[in-house]
Amino acid sequence: MVSFLTRSKPVDPDSVPIEKRKYPYDFSLLAEGDIEPNLNKRIEWLINADTNFVVFVGDDGFVYWDMNDNGTLAKYGDSITRVAVLESIATNYLPRPQLLAFRRLIGEGVARLFEQNADAAKVTFDRAEEWIKARNKERARMWFLEGATVIAVPVAVWLAYVIYHRADWRGLLTASVFDVVVGACAGAIGAWMSVVQRTRETELDISAGRSLHWLEGFARIVIGTLGAALFALGIKANMVLSFARQREVAINPVNPMPFKTLFHEVAHVLLGHTTEAAQSDSEMTPLNLKEAEAEAVALLCSEALSLDGAEHCRGYIQHWWGKGNALPERSAQRIFKAADQILRAGRGEGE
Repeated sequence: MVSFLTRSKPVDPDSVPIEKRKYPYDFSLLAEGDIEPNLNKRIEWLINADTNFVVFVGDDGFVYWDMNDNGTLAKYGDSITRVAVLESIATNYLPRPQLLAFRRLIGEGVARLFEQNADAAKVTFDRAEEWIKARNKERARMWFLEGATVIAVPVAVWLAYVIYHRADWRGLLTASVFDVVVGACAGAIGAWMSVVQRTRETELDISAGRSLHWLEGFARIVIGTLGAALFALGIKANMVLSFARQREVAINPVNPMPFKTLFHEVAHVLLGHTTEAAQSDSEMTPLNLKEAEAEAVALLCSEALSLDGAEHCRGYIQHWWGKGNALPERSAQRIFKAADQILRAGRGEGE
């Protein structure tokens, strides 16, 4: 008995009465623009056809195929299942030219099956999957960036306005409040820049939909804004005395031991603590060892320059590493090297 198979969109079984279906049929007679007689579908993109089968993209954008012998693809059950999986991937957001290109890739794979070339079909299906995943990731990334930008741009415009008219705003707000507001806005811009920089590394799934991606992008900017505001408040309240990030360090002007703290933060940078997270293949140093190493550098530098803070350094190291515990040999070598770098950098050319 002869029959036909279709994929991507079910064909109404009553659209072509059984008695009017033409089998066997010479499918090689079909051309683009024709109506496939058994499926009653207009052929927009003819992929392949011979006397026994036809594979095409219909004018509704779906892939169809028909054949004289329904046993032709019987041994390719796994491949047909993969076709169904590919067709289940979300494509409603694609412009028609891209949708047709994706459907054609699927159809080309089916055509290779009719030619009994399973290897070529697999390669085609692989390419179709790679292509649609790339398009889906691009769209999800766009939604994510839209959600972040929709709040970051107004904040950036408002920040520019406030800074330009800072004399007026300082009259309305206290200096501390003004600085916190500016810091919070700067945090939003920094969060947006981080989102843009890291969006290619962020795992995004188009099936989550536009709203969720918008919400996540929006939320990251809000969190960055709140974090920057809290950090600014901490500085104003003298709760944040210093920090090190990437290759930068900052010391609060009211820090009671600015030099010791500076040595500590610079040591974090020189020891590579601030860049470990960006190096996916590097081994992360435990937090307690990081703090002990940096403070040991600060201790050596402070004692070498006869500065205050040595006792505080010892207590800090004992707090993080434990009293009487020896540091690893490798850490000791790194500590001496970093301290030497700092001391050498501070010497004059004639010394």
